[in-house]
Amino acid sequence: EVIEFNIFLYVLSYSKYKYIELTLDRSQNTLFKCLINAFNFCNGVPEEIWFDNMKTVVDYHNPNNGEVTFNEKFLLFTNEFGYKPIACRPYRPQTKGIIENVAKVMDRLKVYNDELESLNDIIKRIKEFNIELNNEISQATNEKPTSLFKKEKEYLKPVINQNILDTYKELQTRKVSKESMIEYKGNKYSLPTFYVGKIVEIDIKNNNLYIYYNKKYVKHHAISNKLYNYDKNDF
Repeated sequence: EVIEFNIFLYVLSYSKYKYIELTLDRSQNTLFKCLINAFNFCNGVPEEIWFDNMKTVVDYHNPNNGEVTFNEKFLLFTNEFGYKPIACRPYRPQTKGIIENVAKVMDRLKVYNDELESLNDIIKRIKEFNIELNNEISQATNEKPTSLFKKEKEYLKPVINQNILDTYKELQTRKVSKESMIEYKGNKYSLPTFYVGKIVEIDIKNNNLYIYYNKKYVKHHAISNKLYNYDKNDF
C-alpha cells in the first residue's frame, strides 16, 4: 500500500530545536493544529514566526516592494496566540535557510520506505525521529538543540488559555485499511466497506471511539483490549 503524507516543520532559530509532524493534507486547519502542537511541544510561543508563502498564510506577496497581504483567518489565529508573522521573500531560499536545511534531513526518512506497514507506524517513527534530531549535534551551533533550548525557552511566551486552544481543537484522523478497519492504540475497529481507503476522523468520549467522515457521524465502538473489533454489519 502506498501512503502519501506531508511533513510539517517548525524550528526555533537560536537552539535549532525542532518539531516535526505528519499530516495528510495542507489545509489551514491542519496548519493551525500543527502550530498549536509545536507551541505545546516547546512550552511557549516565540515573538515572531517566519512562514513560507503558502496560500493558507499569504493571500498576496508583491515581489517588487515586498508588501504582504496575510490571510484574514490566519491573522485572527496569529493575534490570539500573540506572535508576529513574517513572510519569507519569494524565490529567496536563504531567508528560510533553517527550514530548508531540515528539509534535507527528511531524506533520512526514505531509508524506512517499504519497512513500515501502516500510517500509525510512520507516525510513531517520525516522533522517534523528532527526538533523535533534537539530540544530535547541530552543524550550525556545534551543540545539541536540547542543550541550547534550555536557555531559549526562557524567552518564549506561555501558551494562552485553554478556551482558545479548545476553539482550534482538531479531531484525529485515520485512513481506513483494505480490511475496512482503523487503528487506535494498537487495536483495530471496523467500518462499513464504503469507507475503505478514505480518511475518517475519530473522537474519544466516555470510553467510546466515535468515527466521522466529512464531519458526519458514521458509527462508534466501545474501546476494548481486543486486537480486532468487528461489527457484524461490517463483514
